[in-house]
Amino acid sequence: ALVVVAEADPTSRNAVITLLTDSLTGEVATPLGEPVVVHVADSSGLALSDVPVVWTALDGGAFSLADARTDSLGEARAHWRLGPKAGRQRAKVQVGNPRTTPPFALTAMATPGVVAGIEVVSGDAQRGVVGAPLARAVVIRARDSLGNPVSGVRVSLRPRTGKVDSVLHTGSDGRASATWTLGTTAGPMRLVARFDSLPDSAVVTATGRPGAAKEIAFANAPAAGTAGRALPKLVQVVVRDRYGNPVPNATVRFSVAAGTVLPLQGTTDASGRASTKWTLGPKRGKQTVTATVKATALKATH
Repeated sequence: ALVVVAEADPTSRNAVITLLTDSLTGEVATPLGEPVVVHVADSSGLALSDVPVVWTALDGGAFSLADARTDSLGEARAHWRLGPKAGRQRAKVQVGNPRTTPPFALTAMATPGVVAGIEVVSGDAQRGVVGAPLARAVVIRARDSLGNPVSGVRVSLRPRTGKVDSVLHTGSDGRASATWTLGTTAGPMRLVARFDSLPDSAVVTATGRPGAAKEIAFANAPAAGTAGRALPKLVQVVVRDRYGNPVPNATVRFSVAAGTVLPLQGTTDASGRASTKWTLGPKRGKQTVTATVKATALKATH
């Protein structure tokens, strides 16, 4: 006898595919906690057995131990290992011939793994005024071993100088941001960010520059000289901000009631100093030189 076998394919009109698994949620790059089960029946609810089934993961995952045909109850099952990217992942189940039956879509939610790394997203290497907040927030990101952002992670921020919100938690994008108010001493500054669950840390740097000029004073100016002659040393002034930091590039003007000064105007150097040569007037007695910071009310007299 010659036996002829034919495959009777269901069609979209007489095949009803139902997902029997309650929840498709799991950690990235790991299998779901339970197999994915689909049920195939005809339009009257009668189970369709021995129907071919093909399982395909679309976002980097894979299926294993997958049934190639429905059983006597019209069911087929497979274990779905999720791909490496957190978020919505897709798969399809092809029941029967793809020319007659469209694929059945599956969607799973992949959650990130445990936090494995910390990184500075933005806000590093800024320059700002001492005692003032930086222009851009410091943003820290938590990620798992596959680079996915991890939310709800506690972040500890510890500036060596200045102040910042000391404890934060990462948001849904794995990021936490804080505004760093710099310390009062000009120069390089550091902030250390750390996750409670990790030994690693990230370092954020900033450079504090002096604030606006708030003080001007003469520095080691001679107390006496010979009338009509230049003082043996240059007359120097120091310009400082409200915290005592020397202010560079401030314009200082010098004036005298008697004698001459040269130059009449100077710019402070990196140490906040400007100097002039003072030739005393021809008369004996008290003489004065005045230094004024341009565009301010700051003034000093010697």
